[in-house]
Amino acid sequence: MTSKINISVGDWRPAPSSVSRPLCAIGDVHGDARRLAALVEHLRAHLQPGGTLVYLGDLIDPHPKRDHAHDCAAVLDTVATPLQNTETVVLAGNHDAFLLIALDAHRKQTRLPWETSHWFAQGGLATGAAWGLAYSRTNPMDERAFAAALWSRMTPTQRDVFESMKIWHDHDAYLLVHAGFVPHTPLAKQQARASILEYPTIQSEDEHPLWMRFLHNTDAAPRGRVLIHGHTSMRKALLGKKRICLDTGVKYGGPLTALEIVGDRMRLIQAVEVSS
Repeated sequence: MTSKINISVGDWRPAPSSVSRPLCAIGDVHGDARRLAALVEHLRAHLQPGGTLVYLGDLIDPHPKRDHAHDCAAVLDTVATPLQNTETVVLAGNHDAFLLIALDAHRKQTRLPWETSHWFAQGGLATGAAWGLAYSRTNPMDERAFAAALWSRMTPTQRDVFESMKIWHDHDAYLLVHAGFVPHTPLAKQQARASILEYPTIQSEDEHPLWMRFLHNTDAAPRGRVLIHGHTSMRKALLGKKRICLDTGVKYGGPLTALEIVGDRMRLIQAVEVSS
């Protein structure tokens, strides 16, 4: 059975806060090149110029059982190709950080801050497959060496995507992050200590801007802000007055979701795989 990618455009609805320039955010991609290519093709033809397109992170690491449907290299190529008259911002997700932390550990010859093969189990092996990297029991490779080999096979343009990643982006009243925020810690303090190369301990996981996760539908954001994030997979996008979540489970076969905000209105745009 073959499949194709359809683009579903939702109705305009009131936005939690108006924007002076158009804003579009794309949720977690997890290596799904087909959905991303279809979504970006639509945005390229329909987005209003002069705005900002923000990727919310987790560009890589497909689900290990769905790697046949993914191509992380093609995802990076798509992200690296700018839309005309549109600023592109790429945020780092925790899966993107796995690669960067392992690469940093290789360069410094330090130990990884997680248990053996943790990144591999989270989709790292499927990511490497896009660049022809294979792991075998007869020729084992630790994750540090794996990251270095993967990095060496990337094009300079693909590496530039990782090297340009940010942890958050401000757009008028909207704060865009990968995962969330800590309700009881001042936002400025969280931003000051944020580092892509810091892997949290169990005790600090809920205080790290890349790793903290909302476990329920709390409509909360830093004071005076509207939060837009991914990371927490949901069956459908959460559109609250203070918090918007755009991770709709593409890693598990769900749609890839974008949110477009123009003036005082917003709408969802989704790339959905359907049987043909």
